[in-house]
Amino acid sequence: MFRFLRLLLASILLLSGCEKDDSNGRGLEFYYLNNYNTVENSNEIIAGTVIISNKPIIEYDDILFYDSSKYAFTISDGKREELDKINWSVSGVAFSLTIDKEIIYSGYFWPGYSSAGCDWIVIDPLKISSELFVRLGYPGIVEALKNRDPRNDDRIIELLAGDNKLI
Repeated sequence: MFRFLRLLLASILLLSGCEKDDSNGRGLEFYYLNNYNTVENSNEIIAGTVIISNKPIIEYDDILFYDSSKYAFTISDGKREELDKINWSVSGVAFSLTIDKEIIYSGYFWPGYSSAGCDWIVIDPLKISSELFVRLGYPGIVEALKNRDPRNDDRIIELLAGDNKLI
């Protein structure tokens, strides 16, 4: 009987250790940047200079779906309400999209009320819906970014498709 209980306990511990933890750097998340450099005379964030914050602003559980044809993340209503309460800078707030804390790409939360332009990846955090559209520039598309577009990176598509979060 004692041997059976030890085996049962070991099995429970083993199985509980295999569960996916989508918080604290697990899954696809958005982080503010603590530090980064940009290309001279540009908003382009230099990948190797990025240092992300400790806590994600958008966690994997907050992401309901990703529409790869519209480049839009659908987020939970609770996260939408939280983002709506932030006083966003008109010159953007830098972020990185990560998978398991590996940086896939960086950009800016750039509010639609900003009169300043941005020649890099942007998300308007103030849209009325729960969709966050990832765009190549603001106010319009920066043509030079089209051939370096990371929005549908294979790692993003694979993760979200595997978790039934891809549209």
